[in-house]
Amino acid sequence: MPDPWKPPSATCSVGSTAGPDDVSDRPPLHRRYWPAVDGDPVGTLLVVHGLSEHSGRYGALAAAVGAAGYAVGAVDLYGHGESPGRRGHIRSFEADHLAAVDELIRRVERATPDMPLWLVGHSLGGLIAARWAQSRVFASRLRGLVLISPFIEPRMRIPGWKRAAAGLLSRIAPAATLPTGIRDEDLFRDPAEREAYAADPLVQRRISAGHWAALTRERARLQAGAADLTTPTLLQLPGNDRVVDTAASRAFGQQLPNARIIEYPGAYHALHHDPATPQVLHDLLAWAEGRRAA
Repeated sequence: MPDPWKPPSATCSVGSTAGPDDVSDRPPLHRRYWPAVDGDPVGTLLVVHGLSEHSGRYGALAAAVGAAGYAVGAVDLYGHGESPGRRGHIRSFEADHLAAVDELIRRVERATPDMPLWLVGHSLGGLIAARWAQSRVFASRLRGLVLISPFIEPRMRIPGWKRAAAGLLSRIAPAATLPTGIRDEDLFRDPAEREAYAADPLVQRRISAGHWAALTRERARLQAGAADLTTPTLLQLPGNDRVVDTAASRAFGQQLPNARIIEYPGAYHALHHDPATPQVLHDLLAWAEGRRAA
């Protein structure tokens, strides 16, 4: 398989509904590519990470699906990981988050136009992936959409002062950042996973007022247009998510025209770093194989 991260020799539009296929004004984002373990891949999973983390935290997922014949591509979102930008801030949801998915898919499509593609998003990445599939013409190219603990509604308590400050700052100083307030013990039930996360120098723990305001708008748009999200979708939901609201995610999934919902009793928000992870990956692969056969 050609390396999709090498400079392309041709162009390919991904069919944005929001404007021309041109992200030349956006700084290059850091990307990772894991090839299939043995030979050419049978398909490619494109992964969008969650708030505060980065694409490097999906190596275990890549190893599992790589052994089953799938390649994995991922990106560090703007303001995250090794990508440029003010930590936790975006200029706009369209220009930074949706355009990051555009670029991921464009690169694989240039290298292998017939490659079966799945878009996988965790938490914030789930919101981004779902909004991309909902709003892009090229979403019809996907074999499937996987939403892992998607950020449909928050469950963690957000203090009133913080909501008020974010609302004010989003108007007068949108790049001003505040701590996310997400506790490591609410992300992971395994102490070793909490320690690894705390020691990761690429993890950042802030979000800007403008970023939060954009996520609030996009969550509302996603839920209002649930019927427009026709891509076959797998929702993988933790049974004990302390960060996002599993009930809201379940209700959202039930509105989709073509969705399967799997819940994992006792699991925490970071389903890709949880004792349930082996079952999560088994279910993801089984569903992807079914979609590939279809």
